[in-house]
Amino acid sequence: MFKTAEGETLELAPWRMRRLLRLLAEVRRYPAGTPPQALLTDLRQLVARARRIGTPSRRGTARYESRLESGNAYGGACCRACLLARRQAGRLSLVGLSLERWRAPASRYEGGPALAELAFESAPKSADLTLQWRRWPSLDAAARATRGGGVYLFQRGATPVYVGTAASLPARLGVHGWYHARQGSARAGASCACAPPLTVWTANVASAGERAAVEHAIVRTLASKGFALANDKLRGTVTVGSGLSIRNLVPAGILGAVNDLNYGPGQRFELSR
Repeated sequence: MFKTAEGETLELAPWRMRRLLRLLAEVRRYPAGTPPQALLTDLRQLVARARRIGTPSRRGTARYESRLESGNAYGGACCRACLLARRQAGRLSLVGLSLERWRAPASRYEGGPALAELAFESAPKSADLTLQWRRWPSLDAAARATRGGGVYLFQRGATPVYVGTAASLPARLGVHGWYHARQGSARAGASCACAPPLTVWTANVASAGERAAVEHAIVRTLASKGFALANDKLRGTVTVGSGLSIRNLVPAGILGAVNDLNYGPGQRFELSR
């Protein structure tokens, strides 16, 4: 059992704890052979700093945020966590969590997170919306002009290569731009053919829960069509919550005429290879 900053008790099943400790080791960049006690201490500190930030629409659930800013004798990197707890039989159980590694400010758009989000459990996904995609000729243009939270898709030439979500599209796309600029500098002068230009697509989605559902749906659908995306962490079976209805799922021209997704409550959603 773990206590939050506000004194609530969160329970964690042993198998979930083992999986979460592995993710902590990866995100915190611990070397191989780090004693489990060091990771358990990190986990307890992460939960102990967690504060409730809201109650999602599903009854009996609560969302928390926490940040672990220091390392220890074994190393460790700063990270931020978003936790999802569900009330079951009168007790709050930790059922979902995402971890994001933090770094020094990378660009004028961004003040913190590096690109290392991990989810240790796929909670039921629900959404009922129509996506309004906008096309941008570059990461810089997208980072400057977008507003709010949403989903984004990178397309190199005619091929989709990456799907992501962000509470702040300008901030997240600014980080991507910084990384791409560094990679471009490293390749400068190399004797190889230039890669096709990167096209950026964005669609605003206000709800964090719906953003997660859209991201998983796009990744699975594109993977089922043979596209090799970089989103390996999202390839697991998803259970539909109250329903999964997404219209205009991907930008026009990528999948052809069929571009809507509909799954009923409780159905299993797995389309990847």
